[in-house]
Amino acid sequence: MKTVSDYMTKKLVVTESNMLIVDAIACMRERNIGSVFVTNEHTNEIIGIFTERDLLRKIDLNNPQSLKVLTVRDIMTTTIKKIDAKETFVTAAEMMKESGIRHLAVTNNGIIVGIVSIRDLI
Repeated sequence: MKTVSDYMTKKLVVTESNMLIVDAIACMRERNIGSVFVTNEHTNEIIGIFTERDLLRKIDLNNPQSLKVLTVRDIMTTTIKKIDAKETFVTAAEMMKESGIRHLAVTNNGIIVGIVSIRDLI
């Protein structure tokens, strides 16, 4: 059976947590992706994930100007769901369904080495 490593994207797209939301959106649009990992601007450690869903659920539509001042840190998801690269794609799909998410960080020996999205699995 195929594993998560067969489906994952190995090239990680990251942004610093102090990046403005509008710039993160432009980065995602340019690359046609639905999420970026977020790093601490001082340590380069991955501290979260910013997704389309974060944008849709956490932005105040009554205040569109907030997009010009909010940073990724302000609305990112800080709990990153992870799956080992050796797990099956079925396990990944089940994790996504159970957690109500669309992206999983893929790890190898505890280190993030890629990302897999629901789009990758279907």
